[in-house]
Amino acid sequence: MNEFEDNERDQMAKVYKHAFKRGNMIWVRGTQLGKYQRIATGKVHSIANMNWVEKNWEILIQKFIDEKNHLLLRETIPTLDEYTIQSFAQQEASRRFYITDMYKRQYRDFISPIFGSTKIDEIKVGDIKKWYGYLTKKINTHKYATNIRTVFSTILSDAIEDEYLDKNVVKSARFPKKDNFKNLGQEEVKPFSLDEVYTLIDNAEGQFKNLITYQFFTSTRPGEMIALTWKDIDFEKNLIYINKNRQSVPNPETGKNEIGPTKTGLHRSVTMLPIVKVALEEQHKITGKKKGFVFLTIHGEPYMDTDGLRKRQWAKLLKKCSIDDRTFYQTRHTFASIFLSKGEDLTWISKIMLGHTQIETTLRYYAKYIEQQGIVRGSFLTLRTNHVQVQKSEIFPS
Repeated sequence: MNEFEDNERDQMAKVYKHAFKRGNMIWVRGTQLGKYQRIATGKVHSIANMNWVEKNWEILIQKFIDEKNHLLLRETIPTLDEYTIQSFAQQEASRRFYITDMYKRQYRDFISPIFGSTKIDEIKVGDIKKWYGYLTKKINTHKYATNIRTVFSTILSDAIEDEYLDKNVVKSARFPKKDNFKNLGQEEVKPFSLDEVYTLIDNAEGQFKNLITYQFFTSTRPGEMIALTWKDIDFEKNLIYINKNRQSVPNPETGKNEIGPTKTGLHRSVTMLPIVKVALEEQHKITGKKKGFVFLTIHGEPYMDTDGLRKRQWAKLLKKCSIDDRTFYQTRHTFASIFLSKGEDLTWISKIMLGHTQIETTLRYYAKYIEQQGIVRGSFLTLRTNHVQVQKSEIFPS
């Protein structure tokens, strides 16, 4: 630095206490809130700019402090992935392990890929609306999409309680109607014919014969079937009490598929049809004295899942009978399709036997199987119609 520059700096220091020149740019210095600050203003050196900076030095430094604090605050705001770990931990004590596991899988598959790396307070209502559109293309049913939405909404509600958010944008965005979901990707309903059912039963052996007879003519879910105990069987009233389900997700602590509530969380009393009663009476001779589960593996142990049953006994039986391979769940579809096609009561099939909470669910899957041939519609009006014809003949005699 030469003598001229030294003199220039000294002269400026007498005029400007806070603005100063560095290179060809203007900086500002001063003490705010007891802390000395020296920052670049971004302004090119000129007398006018020097005067402006000198006049507004407090505003410039305060703006710098506010921006710095904002950045520090932003660093404390978690991404959705980061906060979700905390949310699940908070909710874990109040949820069954398999519910937590299901929510984690739904979050991993449908929420995290879209929002996981986003700061939790940067997710806007418009983003959620776009995400809803994404769900209509990816999710099979409105109900399942609603479950995923609930997972997301619960996480954001926790974030509100933890004072990261002011509102729940998932609740603020309007959710698509049922008609927006095309029910794509659902398991195709491929029921067995009644002749095929009898062929399978006739060719099954041992307690597996009793098991598939029960399954074809009660329509319980496979998880409900393997959770069935003899306490649930009422031979006097001809009822089967469905009140639990073997969970498909293992408990992470025990590694076992534990007994939990039914899929809907509701209990129901299934009608024990005569063919089922005979099968259960035969089964009682095999496992009844053990006073535990109705159906046991070939090793005399409770079924932990239906994988082994499907891969070994079920697959072999289909092959033996030269019947096309189908999932074990088709036994449930078969009950519904056969009984509806034979004109059995829809409400009984839907609510009592299938355990659907809404008849609409039954109709969505099985409406094409409903046949009521030979029924004369409006037959109760015949008497009234004849009465009108009689009166008319009296008024207008031929």
